[in-house]
Amino acid sequence: METSAARTEAQVVQYTITGDVQPHRGRGRLLGVPTLNIPVTASIPDGVYAGFVLKETHKFSAAIFIGAAITFNETERQAEAHILDGSVDITGRVEFRLTNFIRANQAFSDGESLQNQMQLDIKAIKLCLQA
Repeated sequence: METSAARTEAQVVQYTITGDVQPHRGRGRLLGVPTLNIPVTASIPDGVYAGFVLKETHKFSAAIFIGAAITFNETERQAEAHILDGSVDITGRVEFRLTNFIRANQAFSDGESLQNQMQLDIKAIKLCLQA
C-alpha cells in the first residue's frame, strides 16, 4: 500500500471526546508511537486527526486516531492519542480535542508500512498545529 505525503492543509473540525485513560494492547509503543487510549463515545468519522490532549490545566499537542486498527484485524473502535512533545505519563480522565482531519482510516499490508505512514501523519499534524 502506498503512503500519503504529508499535507499542510487539512480540513478544520471541532470534535471533543472525554474519558478515562485505559490500557490497550501496547502496539503503539512497539511501533514507536505510544498512545493514550479512551473509549469512543461520540459519532466521529474514523481517521487521523491533529489535536490536543487536555489534562487538568495541561494541554499537549497530539496525533489522534479514531477507529478500529484494521491493519491488525481489529473491529472495536477506539480513540488513541500520541503526545507529540515527548513521553508523558497521563492517567485518569482526559479530553481529546480534535482540530484538523488529516486522513481516513486505512488498512496497511504490515506494521512497517503503518509505521511509515504514521511518521508522515505526525509531520502533517505538526504543521497543522503550528498555524
